[in-house]
Amino acid sequence: MNLASRYNAIPGISLGTKLFLHLRWWLTPYERMAAYVPKSGKVLDVGCGPGRVAEAVLDAGAASYVGIDFSPRMLALARERLASRESVELVEGNFLDLELPRGFSVVLALGLFDYLE
Repeated sequence: MNLASRYNAIPGISLGTKLFLHLRWWLTPYERMAAYVPKSGKVLDVGCGPGRVAEAVLDAGAASYVGIDFSPRMLALARERLASRESVELVEGNFLDLELPRGFSVVLALGLFDYLE
C-alpha cells in the first residue's frame, strides 16, 4: 500500500486534512515546529543552541527572536548562523536569572529538560 492509499484509507478525514498530513510528513522537525509560530510573532527560545530553530521560526515569519543558552560555544555558532538576520537577540546565561521585560507569542524549550536536574 503506497502512502497516498494509506491516507485515503483513514476514515472520517477530509481530503484537505489528508493533504495537510501528507505535506507535514516531509517537513523537517524544525519546520514542523515553526509552522506553529504565529506570523509576526515574538519568539523566546530557552536553550537555543546553535540557532537552527531560530532559522526555522524566522523563515516561517516570526518578527523577532530571542535565544538564551548557557554555552558560549553554542551561542558563537548561533551568532555565525544568524549574522545576516535582523530582529535576533542572543543571550548567554540562565533564563531563570534573566529579566525579560517584554511579552512573547511563543516560548520554546526544545531539549531543555534534558539538562535540568
